[in-house]
Amino acid sequence: MASCFRSYHIAFDHRAAANSTRSYASPSRRFWQKVHPDSVAAGKTVGELPLPAECVLTAIIRKGELIIPRGDTVLQPADEVLSVVHAAQLSQLAALLGYAA
Repeated sequence: MASCFRSYHIAFDHRAAANSTRSYASPSRRFWQKVHPDSVAAGKTVGELPLPAECVLTAIIRKGELIIPRGDTVLQPADEVLSVVHAAQLSQLAALLGYAA
């Protein structure tokens, strides 16, 4: 399954490179973060999360396995989450997945 993840990552990079030739500056960011055990997101389904309005969770890597997130996918501590998020909402997503103070 690791090769599947590598293929997904390569395809994502190629698509991003192809899209970078457009004439506008994209305000979106590709963002990786591990789910912290004490985060708001740990143990909740994707559908329960108060995700930023301009954010899409695109992949989860759990113990080396690729998971395409759906509304009923439960985030677990140490899941690696790949998302595309508007730059202005990046800190909101980071707070959701990271340590909850």
